[in-house]
Amino acid sequence: MVSVAFFLLISKLIGLAKEVVFASRYGVSGLVDAYVLVLTLATWLPVIFWSVGTVVLVPRLVASSEDKRDREIFLNEINGVSFILGFLSTLLFLVAGFIITHLLIGEWNSGTQALARQFLWQLAPIGLVFTVSAFLAVRLQAGKSSIYTLMEAMPSFGIVALLLLFPHDKNPNPLIGGTLVGIGLQLALLIGLAKRNGVLGTGIAFSLHWSRWIPIYKSFGVMFAGHLILALIVPIDN
Repeated sequence: MVSVAFFLLISKLIGLAKEVVFASRYGVSGLVDAYVLVLTLATWLPVIFWSVGTVVLVPRLVASSEDKRDREIFLNEINGVSFILGFLSTLLFLVAGFIITHLLIGEWNSGTQALARQFLWQLAPIGLVFTVSAFLAVRLQAGKSSIYTLMEAMPSFGIVALLLLFPHDKNPNPLIGGTLVGIGLQLALLIGLAKRNGVLGTGIAFSLHWSRWIPIYKSFGVMFAGHLILALIVPIDN
């Protein structure tokens, strides 16, 4: 419990540093509005996957630890599921993103509208990377590894690092670059932690042969629908 609180505190401090540096560089501007809107859309589904996965998958992962072969099949198939959901998340983000931004940014000036459309393409990888990272974090949580909470700060760390590395650059390149570097670093560290804790699996299986997927379908579907409705509040509010 103490280690979880410690890593969570460090994560929040890095997040605070990001907000300070971010606000200092860009202030209140159309660039900020465009970035926040697109980032919210890009992370919307992956955040739901993580939230639902925490409740649905963690008990199954803990229960599967008794049979190593059974657990290996489950982990490999989770790898496949995470890639499929991540790809679909990215595809939906690109298709729906242009429609939603078109509806929401009509009153913005032309420069800000152009930035929003530019960010849609630049931040598209987030859907896939965040989804895979979310399922890795769920596995680490099941393995009682508390350091995964620190990994949540890696996107913020990337932004802070690149904004400080280019202190006089007010264009969005350091911001976008820092975001992508941060999520890439997050994924790399989560893969390393999952491998060290024995929850990475031995490959990627695009099949569902594990014996207990059916109750997961039902639980995941019901909880996903509920979280989806609740999560609509965030993008609408932004």
